[in-house]
Amino acid sequence: HETTLTMDLGALRLDAQSVRAVDLVSGTAIPLAIQGQTAVARLSVPADGVLAIQVAKPAAAAGWRVAQSIETLDRGIQMRAIDAEKPAIPVHWRYSGQITRESEGTDHCVVLVADGKRDTTIRQWAMLFQPEPRGVKLRVRAAATGVQDGDDARIRCQLAWVTRSFTHYENVTFDLPGGTYDWRDFEFPIRCEQPLRAIQLFASLGGKSAEARLRIASISLSDAVRDEYVVDGGFDEWYEPQPKELRPRVEQQVSEIREGLVQLRKSTGQLSTPAARQALSSVLGKCRSLREMIAREKAENGCRRVLRDLETVEGHLGPVALIAYGVAPPVMSGPSTAVPGDTVRLSFPVKAAAGVPVRRSFAAPGATVVARPGGAALTLPRDAEIGSVIEVKGALHVGKPGAEAVVTSSHRVAVIAPLELALENHGFDPEAGTARLRATVRNHRAQSARVELAAQAPSGWKVTGAGPLSVPASAERSVELRLAPEGASAAGMVDVNVTATAGADRCSARAFLLHIPKEANLLKNAGFEEGNTGWSARAEQIDQTVARSGKASLKLENRVVGQTQVGQSVTLNQKAPCPILVQVSSRALNVSGEKGKGYALYVDIYYTDGTPLYGQTFDFQTGTTEWQFGQVYIEPAKPVRVVNVYLLLRGKSGTVWFDDVAVMEDLRRKGNVAREAQVTVDSSFSGYDSSPVNDGVTVGEGLHWTKEAWASAEEARPHFIELRFKEPRSIARALVYWSLDGGVARTSREIAVEIPEGDGWKRVALVKPGAPEPVTEIRFAQPVQSERFRFVQPMGAGPQGRPNLMWVREVELFPESTAR
Repeated sequence: HETTLTMDLGALRLDAQSVRAVDLVSGTAIPLAIQGQTAVARLSVPADGVLAIQVAKPAAAAGWRVAQSIETLDRGIQMRAIDAEKPAIPVHWRYSGQITRESEGTDHCVVLVADGKRDTTIRQWAMLFQPEPRGVKLRVRAAATGVQDGDDARIRCQLAWVTRSFTHYENVTFDLPGGTYDWRDFEFPIRCEQPLRAIQLFASLGGKSAEARLRIASISLSDAVRDEYVVDGGFDEWYEPQPKELRPRVEQQVSEIREGLVQLRKSTGQLSTPAARQALSSVLGKCRSLREMIAREKAENGCRRVLRDLETVEGHLGPVALIAYGVAPPVMSGPSTAVPGDTVRLSFPVKAAAGVPVRRSFAAPGATVVARPGGAALTLPRDAEIGSVIEVKGALHVGKPGAEAVVTSSHRVAVIAPLELALENHGFDPEAGTARLRATVRNHRAQSARVELAAQAPSGWKVTGAGPLSVPASAERSVELRLAPEGASAAGMVDVNVTATAGADRCSARAFLLHIPKEANLLKNAGFEEGNTGWSARAEQIDQTVARSGKASLKLENRVVGQTQVGQSVTLNQKAPCPILVQVSSRALNVSGEKGKGYALYVDIYYTDGTPLYGQTFDFQTGTTEWQFGQVYIEPAKPVRVVNVYLLLRGKSGTVWFDDVAVMEDLRRKGNVAREAQVTVDSSFSGYDSSPVNDGVTVGEGLHWTKEAWASAEEARPHFIELRFKEPRSIARALVYWSLDGGVARTSREIAVEIPEGDGWKRVALVKPGAPEPVTEIRFAQPVQSERFRFVQPMGAGPQGRPNLMWVREVELFPESTAR
C-alpha cells in the first residue's frame, strides 16, 4: 500500500535539517522531503505488514539503539536465571505437569511422571484437512512402570471438523494398560462421519500414584492418503537447557558485553571519534567471541536465548556503526521478476569515505549470487518453480575484521514464466464474417526470442496471421490473427487455442470469440461501405481513405471542442428478454480530454412496455491510438422493442473513425426458459444465496460479488442446483456459466444433469470439462422432459484448488437445440 506521512517537526521539537528516518522493522532508511519544519515521507507498506518509523537525530537514534541492546541483555540474564533448572522439553509438544527425557544413543522418549497430585499431559494439534471423511489410525509405542488402575494412562483425541457456521468437537479416549511392562505397540481406529480438520492429541498420566511412569517413544496418526500427520511423533527435537558447565563462562562474557555497551552509550554524542569507534569495535568483538565459544562447545541449542540476544544486539549496533563511520545505509534494488535460468543484475552500492573498512557479502538460498562492481549478479536455477520467490540478502560489513558490524538489505525476485501470451478480441469484419484476435507475446527473458505462434480453431474455421515473431528481451510484440469460416456458419462462440513457442519455452492461451455472420448483424450498412445509408451521418463524414476493414469508415471531426454524433435505430420487438451485443472499432487522432462518455459507443434501449434503459457505454481511450475495439453487452430485464446505437465525439476536440459496427441478439441464449423456474440449492457459502443462478445476468461487472454468482458451502459432499418448473418442460440443451474469480473461470471438473425417477434421480448427462472454461454447454442426446432439473457436482469435483466448492454465475435451459 502506497501512502504519505506528513510530520510537523516543529511541534515535535525536532530540527528538520538534522533528523533522519528509518523503519525499525526492516532497518531501511526512509528519505524525507523537508519543507520548512514539515517533513514528508512516501511509504510503501507491504501486504499484511507494518512499519515502525523512528525520526530522530543520528546521535539520539544511536543512543536509543545502545539502550535497547542493554535492555535486551538484562532481560536475557533474568530469564536464564529463572530457567536454569528447567529440563529439556520437546519442541513440538506442549506439556503440563512433570516430564523428563530418556535417551539411548540418538533415540529419545518422553517420560510422563506422576506426582500424586495432578495429571501430567503432553499435547499437539495434528492438522488433517480431510476433503472427505476417512478413517484414521492412531499408533502409540509406550512402556509403563507402576501404573495403577486409578492412574488413567490414556490417549485422548479431540476431533475437530468445520461446518458453515461452527467448529465442532468430539472427544475419543483410548486407555492404555496399567501395571509395569516393556515397550508395546498399540493401534486404535478413529472413525468420524465428517471430514476432519484436525485432531488434538493428549497423552496423559493421572496423578494418583507418585511412583507411576509412562514412557512414550512415538505417537502417529495416518489415513489412506497420508502416512503421518503428527509433527515429530518420535520426539527427536528438544529444547535443551543451557549446559551447567558453560553457565559461568557465558554469564561472564555477557557481563563484559553489557559493560562495553554502557561505556559506548556515554559516547553516542561523538560516535565519529577514535575512542567511540574503538568502544564499538570492542563490543562487536566480544559478541563474536561469545558466539564462537558457543559454537566450539556445540551448545547452540542450550544457548539459543543467548544467541538470540546477541543477534538483537548486533542488529542494533549495525546502524550505530553506520553513524560512527559516516557510511550511507545500504539499499539493494533490481528487477522484481526473473525467469528460470536467467541472470539479473542487482544494485548494492557502498557509499563510504576513503579509509573506512567495509566489505560486502551476498546470499540467496536456492540460487547463485556473485558479487559484481556496484552490486551482484543473481542466477536463477533452470528448474526454479514458477511462482516461487527468491530472496537475496546483501550484507555490508563495517569495521575492523573480527569486530565488524553488519547491516543488511534484501530484495525479492519472483520467478515468472519465460513467455506470456494474452489474447484479446478485436472485433470482426462485417462483410466477410472474419473474426480478429490480437495475440500479444511478452518475452520475460534477458535475451531476445524468436517466437512461433500456432493457433487451433474448431473444424470449419481457418486461422491466418500466425507467423513467427521476433520479441526483444523484456518486451512484447503483438500480431493480429484472423479466423474465417470456410463455409456457412451460424452465430455462436468459437473456441480458439493459441500456443507460443521459443525453443524450450512454451505457453498457451484460450479465447472464446462470438462469431457474427453478416445475416445476424441487425444494423444496416455496418461497415459504411454504402456511404451514409442507414445512419444519421452526412455524406462527407464517410472516409474512403481509412478503414478497419473494407474501404470506408465513419469520420467524426471536431476542430474545437464540440458535439458530434451519429446513430442508427434497430427494432427488435422481442417476445422474451434476450441479451444484446453491440460492437464497434474506433481509432483516435489528437482527441482531447480524459477517457469518458464523450468519446464512446453509446446505447439506449426501450422495452416493449415503453420504459427505457439509457446510457450503456463503452468509453474509448483518448489521445492518438491505433484501432480500439469496444463492446457493450446488455442483459435486459424485460423484452426489448428498440435499440438505439450512437457513435459519439462530444465535449472534445480531435478526429475519430468508427468502423465494423454490429448489433445482434445473442442467439446462444435466445429462448432460455430457466428464468421461469424456481431455484433451490443444497447449501450456500456465507453471504451468498441462489438468486444469481437464473437472474439472466452473466456479466456481473459493478455487482457485489455475492450477487455475481452463487457459491455452495465449501464442504466435502455433493453440491447441486435444482430448477423446478410449474409444468414439465422439454429441454434440449443447457448452459452453465461458471464464476469468474479474478478473471479465472472456476469450472467444476465434473457436472451431471439429473431428473426425478421414482424415489430417486436419473442421470441424463455427464460432462467433464478438460480445462477451465467460462461456459460449459450440455447437449442432451434427445430432448429431456421434466418439471425438475438438477445440476450435480460430485463430492470433490469442484474447480482446481477448491474441490469442495461449486461456484456458478448462471444456468440456462433451452427447449430447442439451437446452433452453436
